[in-house]
Amino acid sequence: TINAGEVLGIAAIEGNGQSELANALVGFTKADGGKITICGTDVTNRRAGEVRAAGLTHIPEDRNKHGLNKALDIKNNLAAVEIDRAPYSKHGIIDRAAIVTEAKRRIEKFDIRPANGDAMVKSLSGGNAQKVIVARELDMGGKIPPANQPTRGVDVGAIEFIHSRIIEKRNAGCAILLCSADLDEVFRLSDRIITMYEGEITG
Repeated sequence: TINAGEVLGIAAIEGNGQSELANALVGFTKADGGKITICGTDVTNRRAGEVRAAGLTHIPEDRNKHGLNKALDIKNNLAAVEIDRAPYSKHGIIDRAAIVTEAKRRIEKFDIRPANGDAMVKSLSGGNAQKVIVARELDMGGKIPPANQPTRGVDVGAIEFIHSRIIEKRNAGCAILLCSADLDEVFRLSDRIITMYEGEITG
């Protein structure tokens, strides 16, 4: 159970089930057992889009494999998972101006550099590429944003910035599951911590 307004950290050496847990929660893989509920809504083994609609967003473990489309620019990556809904589209028609406007707002709010929505994400540093994902996932109003290795492979400045945004979301009442191989990060951000070993919660 993760409560509103808290960060629940998972402390575990990589390979002990935290990635599988996160992937089952967001609909990437099937859960063999148990039940996943978001504010009373059962989303067990639902498609990723249905899980998102219920309020669960996702900072993925591998930003290049599951977080970014490197063939697209910043503004379209920022809009990607919401392109079928307002403000980006209405009655199936995409509003290109809204994509530009929202990108400018998120680029400024999350200090993405360069501050140019037309820049291709494949040209970004690791820290700024991660900020694109963090901006999209934390700014879309979800109740529960699991953060799986949220600062892996980014510079110190970006780490501090991402940490501050995670705490900001917690303070706004979100329930955040933090999976990180960096125990200092787990201890720094978490309100509660569970340990995992060989796929089981051990404490």
